[in-house]
Amino acid sequence: MTRIEDKKNPVEELELEVESLKKKLKRKQSKKIFNCGSCFLLFIIFVLFLLGAVSYGLAKSGLKEIPVLTEKLYAEEPSPSLLVKGGDLVKQEKDIFANLAFKAGQESLKQQKIQDFSFDLEISQEQLTFLLNEQIRKSHKLAGKIDYVQLAVLPESLELFAKFAAPSKLIITLNFSPAVKEGKLDLKVINFKIGHLKLPNYLGNFAFSYLAGKGLQSALDLPVKYGQINDIRLIKGKVIFEIMINNLKDLI
Repeated sequence: MTRIEDKKNPVEELELEVESLKKKLKRKQSKKIFNCGSCFLLFIIFVLFLLGAVSYGLAKSGLKEIPVLTEKLYAEEPSPSLLVKGGDLVKQEKDIFANLAFKAGQESLKQQKIQDFSFDLEISQEQLTFLLNEQIRKSHKLAGKIDYVQLAVLPESLELFAKFAAPSKLIITLNFSPAVKEGKLDLKVINFKIGHLKLPNYLGNFAFSYLAGKGLQSALDLPVKYGQINDIRLIKGKVIFEIMINNLKDLI
C-alpha cells in the first residue's frame, strides 16, 4: 500500500499565518496602550505633587495667600526670638567708637602699655541694630523697601529679622554664627527662613549679602581697624570681642 501524506492547502496556511500575525499585533498594541496610560498617570501624579509642593511653599513662606493652607501654615506672623529696642540711634554710633577708645585707654593705663595689649569690648544688639539700619538707609536698592529690621544677639547666634514693606510683606529670619579666622570675622549662616518656611543655608548667604552684607561685616570688623580680633563670644544681648590693640595712638 502506498502511504498518502496529507498536504495542507497553501491558501489555508497563508490564512493561518495572517491570523497569527493579527493576534501578535493586538498584543503589542494593548501593551503600548497600557504603557502610554501608565506614563500619563505618572505625569499627572508628578504635576499634582509639584503643584502641591509649590502651594505649600507659598503658603508657609507667606509669599502668597493660598485658601485653607495659609490658615493652617501661616496662622501667626513670624516674630523675632528677641525684640531689640531702638533707643537713641544717634547716640549708638558714637558709643561704639567711644567704648573702644575708652576701654583701650583704661587697659593701656592698667597694663602700662600703649602697644600690643588686649582687652574685652562689648557691643550691644541695639548698637548693631543701629548699624544695620544705617546700612539699609544708605542703600539705594533697599531704602524704602524694608519696614522693620533688627539684629538680636542670642547665646548661640546672631539673628537678623527683617520685614519688607508692601506689597510683598516678606519676612526673613537669618541666624548666623560668627567666628574668628586670621584676626577677622567669618560669618556663617546656620538658619534661614522666609516666613515659616525653612530653606537651605546656602540660599541664606545670598539673603545676608543683600540685606546686610558689607555694611554689617564692616561694623563687626570695626575693631580690626585699630588692632586684631583674637576671639568673639556671644551672650544674650551683647557681642564680646577680645581685641589686640597694635598702637593706642591709632585711637587718638
